[in-house]
Amino acid sequence: MRAPLSNTDRRLRATRPDDLNPRPPSSEVALLLPPFDRPPKRKAVRRTALGLTLLCLLTFSAALMRCSNTATAALSALPLLASSTLAWPVPSWSWPGSGSSKSLTPRDVQGGGFLSPFAGQAVEGVEGVVTAVADTGFYVQSAQPDSDDRTSEAVFVFTGSSSSKPTVGDAVSVSGSVEEYSTDSDSLRLTEITRANVTMRSSGNALPKPIILGRDRSPPTERIAVEDPFAIPGNTTDIESSRKLLEPWKYGADFWESLEGMLVTIPSPRAVSRTNSYGEVWVVAAGAESGTNARGGITLAWNDQRPWWKFWESQWDVNPEAIWIWPTLDGVRHSKDIVMGDSLKEITGVVSYNYGFPVIYPTAPLERTSSPRDPTPPPTSLVSSGTCSAVSVGSYNVENISARNKARITRIGAQIVNLLKQPDLLGLQEIQDDDGDTDSGKVSSAETLKLIADAVVAAGGAQYEPLVIDPVDKEDGGAPGGNIRVAFLYRPDRLILDPSNSTVGDATTAQTVSRDPTTGGALLALQPGRIDPLNPAWTDSRKPLTASFRVASDPTGPRITAIVAHFASKGGSSGPYDRFQPPVNGGVQQRVEQARVVSEFVKQVQAVEPDARIVMVGDLNEFSGVQPLQTLSETLTEVLPADRAERYSYVYDQNSQQIDHVFASGRLVKGAKIEIVHANNWGRDIAAEAQSDHDPVVSLFDLC
Repeated sequence: MRAPLSNTDRRLRATRPDDLNPRPPSSEVALLLPPFDRPPKRKAVRRTALGLTLLCLLTFSAALMRCSNTATAALSALPLLASSTLAWPVPSWSWPGSGSSKSLTPRDVQGGGFLSPFAGQAVEGVEGVVTAVADTGFYVQSAQPDSDDRTSEAVFVFTGSSSSKPTVGDAVSVSGSVEEYSTDSDSLRLTEITRANVTMRSSGNALPKPIILGRDRSPPTERIAVEDPFAIPGNTTDIESSRKLLEPWKYGADFWESLEGMLVTIPSPRAVSRTNSYGEVWVVAAGAESGTNARGGITLAWNDQRPWWKFWESQWDVNPEAIWIWPTLDGVRHSKDIVMGDSLKEITGVVSYNYGFPVIYPTAPLERTSSPRDPTPPPTSLVSSGTCSAVSVGSYNVENISARNKARITRIGAQIVNLLKQPDLLGLQEIQDDDGDTDSGKVSSAETLKLIADAVVAAGGAQYEPLVIDPVDKEDGGAPGGNIRVAFLYRPDRLILDPSNSTVGDATTAQTVSRDPTTGGALLALQPGRIDPLNPAWTDSRKPLTASFRVASDPTGPRITAIVAHFASKGGSSGPYDRFQPPVNGGVQQRVEQARVVSEFVKQVQAVEPDARIVMVGDLNEFSGVQPLQTLSETLTEVLPADRAERYSYVYDQNSQQIDHVFASGRLVKGAKIEIVHANNWGRDIAAEAQSDHDPVVSLFDLC
């Protein structure tokens, strides 16, 4: 199931300690120059000055290329160079006192941080033009913006359900109390004026010019709120109180906060997700994004290809440039057939917050102008040769499948034949009891797996044989009563179970490894068997399954040991835009332990056969580079698509992301190939075309 950056219902927030211990500020970056010989002092000064000048120019030029075309964005690289001598200029705001005749503006109320300098205080004479009206209030924006990108020029005025509201284009003066509001205590708060007294100045006024995203101002493209969004522990810093001044050139949370309540326009929007069931969709301004994949989405990625000298680049690209488009303020939902990659007509609306995320309420429903050329995904090009030189191994999370889902099983069978090209071995995840999530106490999945194998044959494919160990009732997590588990399907015309042993394991017996007396290689005791199933790491979680195979055309040839796994979910994660950072990565410690247990099993195999051929596939509910997969990488190597923008098997909110992985031992990694087949995330009709919320993966290995 889902494994996003934040995999919790947005209406439920992660718990956090009452007494937080904020992290100390990061240490300053020292400026290091190459040593020189001992010239006269004047030459040393001259050379040092020259070195400083050249390094500053190089850093400044790089920042200019990567940042927006505003002077403030370009300067953002300089504090990284030498924060002890170069600092961002700190503006000083002066607020008119109660006896002053000067009117307040929305930017005075907003200030330059997350929180208003007037929070909890009464204000008088806040003047501006009404730009949008909602059920519970209206947005008022200054007609005379300043030059400070930190200060929003607009503020929301809360009126409740009162029917007496101004109309768009009215110039008003507002008095009331300033409050910071959110739907829960963990979300970033919306600055608003409540208990408002509104005085009409005039009507029919021209609206302030919207900020053109990607032209007037561009969002950062890597960081949302912190440098490392997967740091442990999470929830250590309240950015609202600790970050006194916004850094909108660096952090997405700060950027969208600096536009809170303002009119913005996205001139060339592109959808990076499907429309959800509420008529909402995520978009980017085309040309103002990074990590764009071939389909038009944006990929959450570990920057493992970052050169050491590009110190200004983030280790992670979590796509803060994307923005969530909600229905219009009068409740009109957007078309439900918008998909990732669709180009849309220009969007104008106001920036606000909802369920812990910055959002835009557009002034009109979204209109599609063009769509990706290919409505259906191409099949994999990785096809087995039927020999040890090219063995294909697939992985597919089939999303809570059971014998009750006969129509979906038929379509999955066709996908296996037509898109996956019938891999020799296929690891499946989320196989339920035959009666689905009915809490009957019956845990058999034999009928479900037979139906899948039969569906492949019906679609013109080969016969598959299933391998599975059914769980103890209510011990493996998933939907209550469903008892999800992992399983193998293998083609007996291509692979045979290692004939050295035929003992079948059970739900509680651990797989063991011994030395094959004939070949000297690693011999598994169980075919199949579970990896340490009673280990606490697997509490309420599905246990990995392992088995060993040989190529059918060479039954005495090389042996491959296969593992299929489905690590613990990200349930309990907090949101990427929450006040408390870094976000809590729900279940990460359990996944670390699960990776450690699998690694221990791999070590057992390698202790007997150092050059063993081992492959592991499955939904690991984690991203490459995060702690669980780093732990797994101590014994196995991940097989990755070369282009990091194409590393996605799942789309959640704005992010295309990879949580379905393939790992292999050193011998198999050389020459290994991998393709993610976008069978389910490209279709426009999710009900008819998407058979799962995951895309399957196919890999190819040389066992010879």
